[in-house]
Amino acid sequence: GMTINWYSDSLATNLLQSGTVTGLNKFITPSLSSTTLYWAVQINLTTGCKSAASKRVTTTINPRPASPTVTNGSRCGSGRVTLTAVAPTNPAGTLAWYSTTTGGASLSTTTSYQTPSLSVSTTYYVEARTTSTGCLSLLRSPVVASINAIPAVPVAVGASRCGTGTVTIGATPASGLTVNWYSAATNGTLLLSNSLTYTTPSITATRTYYALARNATTTCTSTSRTAVTATVSTTTPARPTTLSGLVSICPIVGTANGTTYTASSVTGISSYKWSVPTGAVIDSGSTGLKIRVRFISAGTNDSINVQSNNGCLSAKRGVKLTTTGCANTLTAKGDAIISSTVKFSIDVFPNPSQNKFSVKANTNSTESIKINILDIQGRILKTISSNATNVIDFGNDLKPGLYFLKIQQGKNTITQKIFKL
Repeated sequence: GMTINWYSDSLATNLLQSGTVTGLNKFITPSLSSTTLYWAVQINLTTGCKSAASKRVTTTINPRPASPTVTNGSRCGSGRVTLTAVAPTNPAGTLAWYSTTTGGASLSTTTSYQTPSLSVSTTYYVEARTTSTGCLSLLRSPVVASINAIPAVPVAVGASRCGTGTVTIGATPASGLTVNWYSAATNGTLLLSNSLTYTTPSITATRTYYALARNATTTCTSTSRTAVTATVSTTTPARPTTLSGLVSICPIVGTANGTTYTASSVTGISSYKWSVPTGAVIDSGSTGLKIRVRFISAGTNDSINVQSNNGCLSAKRGVKLTTTGCANTLTAKGDAIISSTVKFSIDVFPNPSQNKFSVKANTNSTESIKINILDIQGRILKTISSNATNVIDFGNDLKPGLYFLKIQQGKNTITQKIFKL
């Protein structure tokens, strides 16, 4: 019987594998990274005689193609998504698409693949195959078919004015979205992009504009536009017939307790404008028939007022508050409330402010000044003491909103509203 011995050299001196069984002629190489030569010698198992010459055998190591270059795809809402890939060109190759990272059946062998209808984002995989050798890329390239959510339509925030002029209207989309403004419910002219508000040109009559919610990242838009009305009123509405609520406010001044004021409704009116004293804060309501008010301090001429608002304001309906006997009865002056024994004034600048505020006292006294900074709940956030002649800076750490300053020098007190932008 005959068999084959395998060698690593042409002279057959370095034996790699001996043949011991008639017909054995297979040799499995070690792991190779480049083309390698081997030599086969035929052996007679009975006599041990070898063939006169060895036979050269070439093992060719072909390079793997690179992984394909891919382009992800996306759409807004459920449906089919087109994905694309580019096969390597040197050497030339083809593509195969799969739903798994390894194994599985090929979905397509084209350069683009259209998915079935999807309702959630799904990852597919594509591999390259060298045409001449059949070699496959080491890894399949992932390709993502993204299904992006369609935004809900925004909520209209209409506005009104009295007589000819501009009106600033708004729309509230879901968190993280923006709004595009149009002149019509479909098609129409794009008036403004990426803004939650739109200021109309000067208009003489009520007009409707249309707001489309848009995701700036995915570019997906709501399926329809929300109508937002800019109302131009030309008639002054009637004022509410009655306004009721607590008149003697002393028991709740300076406490966390609030009280409710209620106006009678006016036919055809859906919005009302309320005015409260400088030392008071509206906790809820503000444009309806009811408001809830807290009193941080009281003034001798304090009152609560309400007006009907259809763009034009009615005459005021008011209720005069009784503050006689309150622990801290104050006299109002502009945006500040000054105690009846006041012998000094203050300047707060700038107010409103985006950064810091500065306070300067105007007084002939050398007595020190104390400033309490209060939030709208009446809680003291910070206390500052200083010489009367100093300009006092503060407020860089305040968040946007309404605050109160309570400034004292001896028995004199000033309460001042400030607004952080």
